[in-house]
Amino acid sequence: WTVAGGRTKGLDWAADSSHLAALVEEAAYDVQMAPVPTIVRRLTVGERFFVAYGNEQLFTIGPTGVAIVSREVAKPRRQLVGSPVGIGEAREHTIVAASEEGIAVLSPRGDHYIGIPTGRLQRLAVSSRSPYVLGAIDERILVWNLDEIQPRAIAEHPATATFVGSDAVIATYVDAPAQWIDLATGQAKPLGQWPAITSSSSAPGGQLAAIVDLAHHAKLVSPTAEPKDLEGTADMIGFATAHELLLGSYTGTLVLHDTTTGQSSTLVDRKDELIGIAWSRTEPAWVAAIYKDLTLWRTRLGGESQTTRLPHKPNSALYIGPDGTVMFAVGAELMAWTTDDTIVQHAVLPKPIIELGPTGTSKLVAFTEAGAAYLVDLEHQSTVIDIDRALGRTKAAMAAETGTIVVEARGELSIVEPLIDHKRWTLANPPGVSLTNPQISNDGRRILAQTAQNLLVWTLDLPPGPEETAAWLDRLSNATTGTGSKSLGWR
Repeated sequence: WTVAGGRTKGLDWAADSSHLAALVEEAAYDVQMAPVPTIVRRLTVGERFFVAYGNEQLFTIGPTGVAIVSREVAKPRRQLVGSPVGIGEAREHTIVAASEEGIAVLSPRGDHYIGIPTGRLQRLAVSSRSPYVLGAIDERILVWNLDEIQPRAIAEHPATATFVGSDAVIATYVDAPAQWIDLATGQAKPLGQWPAITSSSSAPGGQLAAIVDLAHHAKLVSPTAEPKDLEGTADMIGFATAHELLLGSYTGTLVLHDTTTGQSSTLVDRKDELIGIAWSRTEPAWVAAIYKDLTLWRTRLGGESQTTRLPHKPNSALYIGPDGTVMFAVGAELMAWTTDDTIVQHAVLPKPIIELGPTGTSKLVAFTEAGAAYLVDLEHQSTVIDIDRALGRTKAAMAAETGTIVVEARGELSIVEPLIDHKRWTLANPPGVSLTNPQISNDGRRILAQTAQNLLVWTLDLPPGPEETAAWLDRLSNATTGTGSKSLGWR
């Protein structure tokens, strides 16, 4: 059976052999193999050198870079520098295109470009069943691992999702059961049909989570048992200890539920609206609550509680330290309710404070209405350092144990490190793909975000210091650096 007459420049099969892509003279052909071989697409594409079939599309590569072949037109997809070397489909619908100067990784999750460290690339090899990309230069084989470059897609079309520790995710769907997804194995356990998640918390160890849904119902969830509904309604939730769960309601009630015994006790019940809660994340655990009627409440679990009446209206931003000191915000002022039962001004920020975030240290991150973040020293009054004034109208999430912040702006994800010279760097900026609803695990190791199709997860397995960085680089590559004309070598 003849596809076309003329000089054949390239052939490629779909991963499941359902289609054959052919490049003959200056035309690209898409041949569907079943029930009988049929040309379903033919388009004149001009001077092209290689063709690939992937993600139900044809891709070609030529002097102008990579193009996608549709029924009517070949659309530019990515420009490349240097002469084309090859193109093919790697794992999970990823197209890898190579020129002498570098490789382009093209995916529905976003694109990446990687330059060749030395020499000129001569050959390219990929497999739809492998994360590895191979390239040949003079006397060397270069190997890239897509797991080190791309995020993982762990679910399709989720409605909401939340971390459980850093090694699991709970996802809900509009028309499918919710799932507990193990990030180590990729296995998903169905949990039943749930409304969207509005609040969540996980116990230390990552094997128990609590969620609140749109119906204001709270559940305990684990990978080894059926979800357990908790009595009453809830709007705020948090694990004060490994087995003691706080359940706050806008109606004014704050309940402590012991997940070991299944018993619940009311910590405080007021007739006014509860607008915020906080817990110390320490042993012994301290808990604080703030009410719309200007009442501030705190207790050490197992001890006596205290209340104080505030002279001015606070907002819902609240923090309580390991000694029971409560930090709260009144406009641009950061106030402290000290252990000796006095209210003092701790710091004044340029704009009204809207949120407070712990960092696992004696410093606190304060977010303001102007879209800026500041680092506040809790041990010294009026010690405030700029972190980032460019947050603007973005969506951000913060790791409670490390202070690491993930920021989404215009579909791009950035990481802000408040405790490391206030560094900001881009995690993902995928052309044509919008990333939304960013989240970060409490230990700062993993990031979640959604696209129109997928729930994606990144792992930030970064070394903490110079020695660890050297060892990390040794594991990633056998390249060595030098000076002069031999600035790059190989072990």
